Amino acid sequence: MTLTAKQHYTLEIIAQYWNKNGFAPALADIRNELGLSKNSNGTIIFRINSLENNGFITRSKNIARSIKLTDLGKKYLSNFQGKILNTSSTTLGSNFKTDETSAQILNYSMKGRI
Repeated sequence: MTLTAKQHYTLEIIAQYWNKNGFAPALADIRNELGLSKNSNGTIIFRINSLENNGFITRSKNIARSIKLTDLGKKYLSNFQGKILNTSSTTLGSNFKTDETSAQILNYSMKGRI
């Protein structure tokens, strides 16, 4: 299973937040990192549901900050650690193939909208 660029970035945000803080991010933390407005919780929930349905994260319903990376999520992210995206052959998802412009965008901190 591969992820879209937006799903990939959301998964990275969750992993980085865990590594930095020792606990899961709240929806507001993810939303702020993505640079989305306060009215964008639906977007975040959609991405989190997609990651959960595909086995990259788990979470407990109705419990705040319960998102955890699964072994599949950790393995997926480990494939990208320390790698510079190749503009000719890197595929982040079935609907997203990098080109020179998107690879440059992905090599930056990616704050803001994608």
